[in-house]
Amino acid sequence: MPLVPTVRIPELPAQVSDLTTADLVAGWDAATNKTRKFSLNQIRSLILTGGPTALVPVVVSGGNIYGKVEAADDGSDTVPRPDLAGKTFDLTLDGIPKIPQTDPPNALAEFEVLAGGGFKLLDDVVHEGQVYKLEIHDSVSGGSGGVTGAASLFSGRKEVNSNILLDIVTGGDDLNKLVQFRSGATQVTLTLPSVLDVPANLPICIESMIGNSVENRVTTTGGQFFYFNNTSKTSIYLRPGEVVWLFRYSDGFYVINDFGDNYKKLCKPQAVFAADADQNEVVLKGQEVLRADYPRLWEKVQTLSASLVSDAVWNLASATVAGRTVTRPNRGKWSTGDGSTTFRFPDFMGMSLRSVVAETGSDIERYSNDRGNYQRHEYESHNHEVSTTGNQATVDPARALQRSATNGDAYSDGVGSQDYINVSGGAETRMDNIGILWVTNV
Repeated sequence: MPLVPTVRIPELPAQVSDLTTADLVAGWDAATNKTRKFSLNQIRSLILTGGPTALVPVVVSGGNIYGKVEAADDGSDTVPRPDLAGKTFDLTLDGIPKIPQTDPPNALAEFEVLAGGGFKLLDDVVHEGQVYKLEIHDSVSGGSGGVTGAASLFSGRKEVNSNILLDIVTGGDDLNKLVQFRSGATQVTLTLPSVLDVPANLPICIESMIGNSVENRVTTTGGQFFYFNNTSKTSIYLRPGEVVWLFRYSDGFYVINDFGDNYKKLCKPQAVFAADADQNEVVLKGQEVLRADYPRLWEKVQTLSASLVSDAVWNLASATVAGRTVTRPNRGKWSTGDGSTTFRFPDFMGMSLRSVVAETGSDIERYSNDRGNYQRHEYESHNHEVSTTGNQATVDPARALQRSATNGDAYSDGVGSQDYINVSGGAETRMDNIGILWVTNV
């Protein structure tokens, strides 16, 4: 029987420094009946995965995926995993949990999930042989990659930061994804495919992230319609922080959440008890703005008939009503601005509201009965009674009050002078009030 050379542990020098994953240990290869050397990293991979050194990622209980950084990715910050496209997960690298990137961004984040599958380190690089664990979130649907668990509504996320056609045709890459406008200060258009090419009964969720500062447009193909608010449109607009749910049917896309309420509030003044306007509200102070910045509001403003005037009419300095001068009579209306690129908000600063008599009626001393027309302050005509007890030498019938020459003020009776009662009151007539801001949704 041939002798097999062996090494006795007591004959080896003791390890005096800290171990590293590159350190080698001796072991017996049962397949070849030989003693071989192994790195600690190889042993760790074997223990974690139960697989060979040439590690093929596997799924273990709980939806966790273990993998090893391949030679091609050594020294880079990215580990691609196309089989995990559209899935989100937590990352543990070499047994150390990493902090994920969030929205809004977290300054302490250590990695971000790649839309195409895999992860990217934000503060380090990976090295060949490192082992990672991906803990798949339960909300992610099963399918590619063998991840187990119940299916969910979304298979991933679609970021929109340029003009694109959404690929939601059967089997398309954007099918069942949460669609997010992330365009910052750039206005972009998202075009939906024809309803004839979209899977039946498909719900589509589109949101505009709070980091945007402009309205973004969603439009249909071939003039098909969005249906909501008992109307139909070929385009709708989302402002920052808004979400719309669409239900695809054979004749168009139906808005199925309260997104349409944003359109209902357009051009309707609201009183707010706040220091400033809230998200997607604008203070009514007569400012001139670009039509391109408020496309859905301008779309509504154009339907306001007599409450929309030219800028010259809006800026009319004064008008005469019942013999009295009314300043800026059209200050509560909208204007067409420069006639091409701008429009103007009403000016409600310092104003309280009063209902017009009727849409076709009239109001005393109102310049016109159009909504948004200005009516100056007034108080009702009235008399003041005066007690005239005292020395009255004579009374002139042409005067309501006559003083006597014996009053000691060198006053001569009946010589055309006029008497007055004392002045009272302040600079204006007004009701008890609390200061507010008038705003409108945009």
